[in-house]
Amino acid sequence: MIVDDFKKIHPLFLLGIARSGTTLLQSLLDGHPELLVDVADSHFYGWYKRYYRWTETFASHGDSFDKRIETAEAAMVSYIFDESSLYYQDFLSDLVPIAALKRRFRDLIKASGGQPKDFLESYFHALGLASGHLDDGTKYWVDKTLSYEYLFYRYIEWWPEARFIHMIRDPRDVYASYKARDIKNKRPVVPIDSFALTWGDSVHTLLDSQCLVAPDRRCVLRYEDLVSDVQATMQQIAHFLGIEFSPGLLSPTKGFGRVPWGGNAVSGIKQNVVFHDATDKWSHILSPCEVTYLEGLLHREMLAVGYELSRPVQRDALLSVKLLARRAFFRVINWGL
Repeated sequence: MIVDDFKKIHPLFLLGIARSGTTLLQSLLDGHPELLVDVADSHFYGWYKRYYRWTETFASHGDSFDKRIETAEAAMVSYIFDESSLYYQDFLSDLVPIAALKRRFRDLIKASGGQPKDFLESYFHALGLASGHLDDGTKYWVDKTLSYEYLFYRYIEWWPEARFIHMIRDPRDVYASYKARDIKNKRPVVPIDSFALTWGDSVHTLLDSQCLVAPDRRCVLRYEDLVSDVQATMQQIAHFLGIEFSPGLLSPTKGFGRVPWGGNAVSGIKQNVVFHDATDKWSHILSPCEVTYLEGLLHREMLAVGYELSRPVQRDALLSVKLLARRAFFRVINWGL
């Protein structure tokens, strides 16, 4: 497929914070013949932030074009397409030849205008060609970006015809998952105020999208709805995208639909179907104090996206000011994205 034809394929961005269900949704879309779905989390955000925003803003001259290609390849390709990677060995080794992917990525970048969006488009174009999972029937390339809250505003500028699915999950369950994961891995538990900043920014971006993106190009998907009725939810997603509904949309896979995926539950239990009991776990994982603290920080955002509070809000003015100050600080350091 030539570059001009590939540019007719629109991007679909799966947006949400970690542990909110984005990987599950990605795995359900993975094998659909009308979609070119990325194989893992996108690392474009970290590369773009490092090699475009700060370099161009504060340096008298940026890195050479070859240097940017080198750093982009390391961040966007080599991090997962590595023969020593267990993920590559389990899901991709027989499907995507690394040398061919890297060669096509470099060739496509060099033939492009070299703008930031060209790097992401070239990655997906190369992935489709190297895997053989790209043809005239492909309607979308599908990117899953964590920490997207600031790049979202670039996405709508670079790709006016892009579509967005915002994954949202009860913050109490997300934080319970974080807590269980950290305890299992014997590391400090993420502070509640740090988590509240991340989840809150995700909701604010979702609400912004309702003003900035046409209704037919955005969709809000609650994790709870997805796991409670997978078929009805995926039928709605297929209708939103204008793709044919097929049974493959009900089974999570990797490797373009060729390898069953057992999930990434904190428990480590693998199950090649969607977990239906992954909601309301916070009630027996979080302490009453943690729930009170979390709801006090996020009550406005929770109510805005339909999550009921479990108790009257106990506001802490000092903590609220602290959270606002941290949000302002992060917006400053992410200025220009």
